[in-house]
Parts: sequence; C-alpha cells; structure tokens
Amino acid sequence: MKIKSYLYKKYFFSLFVLAFLASCQSSVEPEDQGRFGEVPEPPPTVITFDPISNIAGPEGGAAVTPALNCNSTDGTSPDFYSVIDDNAGVDCRVITGNIILCEIGTFTGHSNQTVTLNAYCNYPEDGKSQTFTLTVIDVNQAPILNSTSNQTIYVENPITTIDFSDGGDERDADNDPISYSCTFTGGAYTSATNCSSLPGVVNFNSSLGTLSWTPNITAANGTSSVDYSFTVIGSDDQSPVLFDTQNFTITVKSVVAPTYVSTNPASPNNSSTTPLVIGTSSADTANINLYTTSSCSAVSIIGTGNKADWDSTGVTASVSANATTPIYAQAVDGSGNKSICVFMTNYTHDNIGPTDPTFISITPTSPSNSSTTPSIIGGSSTDTVTVNMFSDAGCSTQIGTDTKAGFEGSGVTVSVSANTVTSIYARALDSLGNPSNCVPMTNYEHDNIAPSAPGFVSTSPSSPSSSVISPNVIGSASTDTVTINLFSDVTCSTSIGSGTRSTFIGSGIVASASPNATTSIYAESVDSAGNASACTLLTSYTHDNTPPSDPVFSSTTPVSPSSSVVSPNVIGTSSVDTQTVTIYSDNICGVSVGSDTKATFEGAGISTTLSPNSTTNLYAKAFDSLGNASNCVFFTNYTHDNTPPNDPAFVSTTPNSPNNSSTTPSVIGTASADTVTVNLFSENTCTTGIGSGTKANFESGGISVTASANASTTIYGEAVDSLGNTSNCVLLVNYIHDNTPPTDPVFSSSSPSSPSNIDTTPQIIGTSSADTVTLNLHNNASCSSQIGTGTKALFEGAGIEATVSAESTTAIY
Repeated sequence: MKIKSYLYKKYFFSLFVLAFLASCQSSVEPEDQGRFGEVPEPPPTVITFDPISNIAGPEGGAAVTPALNCNSTDGTSPDFYSVIDDNAGVDCRVITGNIILCEIGTFTGHSNQTVTLNAYCNYPEDGKSQTFTLTVIDVNQAPILNSTSNQTIYVENPITTIDFSDGGDERDADNDPISYSCTFTGGAYTSATNCSSLPGVVNFNSSLGTLSWTPNITAANGTSSVDYSFTVIGSDDQSPVLFDTQNFTITVKSVVAPTYVSTNPASPNNSSTTPLVIGTSSADTANINLYTTSSCSAVSIIGTGNKADWDSTGVTASVSANATTPIYAQAVDGSGNKSICVFMTNYTHDNIGPTDPTFISITPTSPSNSSTTPSIIGGSSTDTVTVNMFSDAGCSTQIGTDTKAGFEGSGVTVSVSANTVTSIYARALDSLGNPSNCVPMTNYEHDNIAPSAPGFVSTSPSSPSSSVISPNVIGSASTDTVTINLFSDVTCSTSIGSGTRSTFIGSGIVASASPNATTSIYAESVDSAGNASACTLLTSYTHDNTPPSDPVFSSTTPVSPSSSVVSPNVIGTSSVDTQTVTIYSDNICGVSVGSDTKATFEGAGISTTLSPNSTTNLYAKAFDSLGNASNCVFFTNYTHDNTPPNDPAFVSTTPNSPNNSSTTPSVIGTASADTVTVNLFSENTCTTGIGSGTKANFESGGISVTASANASTTIYGEAVDSLGNTSNCVLLVNYIHDNTPPTDPVFSSSSPSSPSNIDTTPQIIGTSSADTVTLNLHNNASCSSQIGTGTKALFEGAGIEATVSAESTTAIY
C-alpha cells in the first residue's frame, strides 16, 4: 500500500502526532490545580470530507478527481491531503489544487480493470478518509521489439542470430501473440524482398522472431562489400493491428576477386587439356581455386594453386577434351574467407574437324551462260572458319576459298571451265586447322551456245477463230531447248506466252492474242543456261467474234401470198463479211427453213421449205466465215394458199325469174369469207362467162348477167379467193326471159251453164296453150276489168270462178 500527499510523506504525519502528544503532556497541571482553578473543555471538533466520485482513465493514460474538500467545525483547514492506491499498475498522487492525479500503466489482457483508492484529509488532532474507485479502460498496447545492432560478416560465415522478440517472449504487454515479417534490399535486390530470398542459407522464424543467415558467394554481388538493409516488423493480432519496426544493416564482405590474364596454351587449342590459367589477385589472397560452374561449387573444381603461381606461370586446370570449358575462379585468404565466384574464360580444346559443309545454292544458277566464276553458297558448323572449294573428289585441286561468313553470305567464288560441266567439292576448316571430310557440293554447267530456232506446226484452234482469243501454239524445238517464249513483235520484246519444250511440242503454249484482231506470233527457244535462239515468226492468228451486220429483206419469189409455190426463194442484201444467210421460221432463229451463201441470197434467193396452206413468219441471221452470227431479224410473212373457197350459194335474181322484161338480171347469193370474186357462167364447165363481181356485189345488189331473150338461161357460178383459187362450178339458177304471149285460151263451158238463175259466180272452163300459166277473166274487150283469175290447171279442170252482174248478160273475155 502507498500513501502520498501534496506536502509531506506518511512518516511526517507520524512525527507530527508524536510531537503533539509530547507537548500536551508537558503542559498538564498537577491534579490538584484542577480542583481549584478548572477550565471547561471545548466541544469536540467535527471533520467532514466531501464525497469523491469514482473516476476512469485509459490504459497508458491518466485520470483526475475534482478538488478534495475537507471542513472542520473549528474552522481550521487540513494540514494536507493524501491518497493510497493498492495496484502497482497505477501511480496516484495529490497535486496542486488538492486534485488527485492517477497515472495509469499497462495491464495484461484486454478487459477493464478496477483499482480501489483511499483518500485522506489530515488534521493535527484527527483525520478523515474515504474510498473510491478508478476504472482503467483497456487500450491495446503495441509490441516493442528488441533493439537490433548492425553486423558485418564474410561470405559463407553465419551472422549472429538475431532475436526480435518483445521482452524475450513472443507476446506483447497485452499477452497478444506477435507475428513477424522480414524484408530486405541490397546487392542484386533493389526492392523490398522477403528475407526467405536472401542468397545463402537463411532461417527467419515468423512466430519466434529470430533470423539466422549464412550468406553465400552470390550475396557479395560481384563486389568486396555490399550492404543489406533489413526491416523487421512485429505485429499483434488485434484490430486495428499495432506493430513495432526494427531497421538494421548487415554488411557482407568477400575477398577481392581474382582477375583473368591468359591461358597457356591459348584457346582454342587442339593439343592440351591441362592449360595453365594465369591472372592477378589481391594482396590478402592466399590461394586460387578454379571451377567449371558459376557457383564455384566443390563438385566442379578443376584446379587449385597459390597466389604466386596464379600471378606468374598460372594454375593448372583440367578440362574436357573436344569441348569448351567455362573456367571460374575464387580467391581464398589466409582465414579461409572467399571472394565471389568470377568468370575467367572459356577454354576450348578441339582436335575434331568441323561438320561437313552443306550446299544451299549457286549464283548464278546452273546451267549459266554468263559466268565462269560462280559463287557457292551453303551452311557450315559454328566451329568452321574457312571453306575451300575443289574440282576433284580428293579435294586436291583448289578452285576457290573464303571464310565461313563469305560461304554463308554471298558465297565462295570458284573458277570453272567455259562450256563444260564442273563437279565442285568442299572442305571446311576450323580455327585450329582441323578439316572436315571432302564432300560434293554441286555440278555447275557453263553454256553460252544458243539452241536452234523453234518451228511452227499448228494452232489450236486453227486460225481464224471466233471462240478462242488465246490459242495454243504447237511446234517443234531442238532437244537442248528448255523453254519456248512467244512474242507479238519481230524483236521478241513483247511477251504473249511461255512454256516448256514438252508443252510446245505437245498440247501447245497458250499465246495471249488480241481480240478481234490478227496477231503475229514470234518465238525463241531458250536452253537451260538461258541462251536464246533467233526470234522467228511462227504464224499469224486471227480472232474474230464480231458478228456481221443484220441481213436486209428485199423480196420473195414468188411474191406472197402464193397459191402455186409452197417454198419461195428469199432475196435480200448482206454485209461484205457475211458468208452465209440462214432463214428461220421463229423469232429466236431456232428453226431453220433454208440457208445458202451470200451470193445466192443476193441473187436468185435462198430456197426455203415452208408448210403449205399457211402463213410463215420469216426471220434471218447472217453468219461470217467464223460462224459469228448477226441478230435474228424479221424479214416478211409468206403465205401459201391453194385451198379453194367454198362454193357460192344462190339466193335470188333481180328481177325474179321467169321474167319478161329483163335479159340482164342481177344474181344474188352468198360466198365464203375467203371469196374475193364470184364469176357467173352459162354452162356447167364454167367456161363461158356471163357475169363477174366482187363478193360484196354478189351478196348485196347482185352480179349482172346477160341472159338469152325469150329463153331459159342456166346460170352457174364459181368463187375465187385472193390467190385465184377457184371453187367448184355450181348451178345457181335457171333464169327465164319470156316476152312471147301464150296462144289465146279457148272457152269450153261454164258451170252452171248460161243462162242461169242461181249463180253469179260461174266456173269458166276451157283450154289453153302449154305455156299458159295463169288465166285472167275480164268483162270487157280490153281486158281491163278483171272478174276472175286462176291457173291453167284450174281453168282446164273445175274452171275459174268469174264474178258477173246479176240479172244481166256478162260478156266474158
């Protein structure tokens, strides 16, 4: 328990009480004095202490009370105030103004703490106290890591293990577990990198907060000293997370690395696999070790020696035969500290010849008519330095040489004989003079003798042609010919086709001729070396697909319509390039009815084959010598008709027959629609014409005929159509003209007989001539007053009734 006040400590209060008691004891009168002069005791002093409210404050912070207030009934003030706390985590005291200040420490865990406090006000003769509480409000406390010092270490030596733990354990003041992270920069690492990537053997425990590291040669980063800057962070598991950071540096040192001077013998070499490697080293170097790996690992050591040998005659290295060995070196000082592992050189031992060179091409290509110094281009192995060319399989007669670059670039130039075939061989040499095998490259032919000119055989199709613009040209060529070139000009400069010899003498080479024109076709033969023959005219090829002009109609023989000729000749005119003209019966010129030459068409005409008794529409096309056709054009309609019209039919005559007035009656009838004319005759052979007229006349007013007077005229008729076709000769009518009177009639009797008293209409009976037809009875001598009429038969039979006057005698004429 602690007691604290503003003016005095606790022991001052005790001394004060003892002094006060002693003073009182020395001033007491003898007992009897009290009986004779006694003074009455004052009333007891009452002290009051104002209540103190409970207070609160955060962990790691502070809390204060209001000003303390004590009062005494005697009006005096307390000598001092004090406070007693019972928790080591709290430090409370009375400060100016009689205020209690409590400074709060830290507490384990994350719960609020309650601390009981006792406050005192002190008087000389008495005191007063009261109890109140301080609530400590939990506040998360950040971890506090151990301070870390910088270190310096040589490569391949361990650092002093570093422990970052808070207070020696893995928990912070709140007993929270701490997790650790570690990053670094330095050497080849330019940005914050996890410590697990440190070069060498490293162990960082993120739970215990410990770091151990043995840097390897790589950690030196090619220098004798390099600084690695570390950042270690310890974090609690609360939210938000609180942490502490430690920054420190580890300097990694190494012995100064050796430097390379040379090897003996120099590389590449075809004689030694134990060269001496010579170099320089720093003053603190004791030994030099040689390796084949960049890590200078023990398994790759190929040599070791002291500084003196290294700096003078060299350290022996054991290398592989016929291989390139990378040589690395590491300097070691007297304490065993090492330099970084540094590359010295590549040492090549090689007593194997390079791979045989290979052929790619020759410039110019073979055969050639232009060069006897072609360039051979090929491929060679990486160890090739020189490529030599020879004209024999033993590679004894050299005809050219160049570097690997020349051979693989523009080629090795060789010298060959003109107009011969040269076999070319090659051998590759490496830098040590090791040769490859002697291998064949190619055969090169020089030839500047031209082949014979080509000959012409035919074109397909033959010329002229309307269907193919570009014909196949077929011909003959010498055996050394490889290619035939076709041209349209005498200088063989405008190409129109090209092909192989076999195509030319077989199916032919296509020549690009001009449409609707005549193309002169020239040719040259070219051999395998490009030598060309003379430019020779082969043929002229004509293409023409321009049709002739449309033919023009003039006439037919006979003219249309015709009843006599079924198939007329068609006559017309045509263009000069017309060769034939074909006549058709349809508007698409698909059905031919006749065809002949231009001359016939324009002369006697083209004979046609048409259908009888029909009208045929005639169309025509003109064709030139290549079969090009003009348009299909309409010529004319040709009608053949030898079918007679129907027989005419009789209707009447005007005047009617018999007739005593006219010997030129009009005959009226009907005729078929195709009738044009009706002819009238007096006999059944229709030879003696007595009248003629149109169909219209015949069917309306009639056709006038001349009949015999006082006779019966038999009238025959025939119908005639527009082509003169005649119907049958048919009887139309017998026309009687008669103006001769019959013989007078003769009276025989009357019935009843006269006189008569019963009848005024007697029947008059008599006889009459054979030509009598009708008899008229009159009552006067001029026969102007008719009293009866009847036929000849009636007259000669029962009698003709006569109407007579009654009661009179009637003379009957």
